[in-house]
Amino acid sequence: MDFLRRFFLRHYRDPYTRFSLLMCGLMLALLLLVWLFDLDTPAREPVPLPPPATIGVPV
Repeated sequence: MDFLRRFFLRHYRDPYTRFSLLMCGLMLALLLLVWLFDLDTPAREPVPLPPPATIGVPV
């Protein structure tokens, strides 16, 4: 974890990489938000259920 802290501080102090670092963090946060809360599903539309599980060969 010390590596990540040093990496962040070194690039955050540099004015040429600060914007890129912040935008990368923002995009990662938005990606996690959409992924964790399923924000990409349309509103008022139920999420489709997977097909029922079967055991063995269907007859």
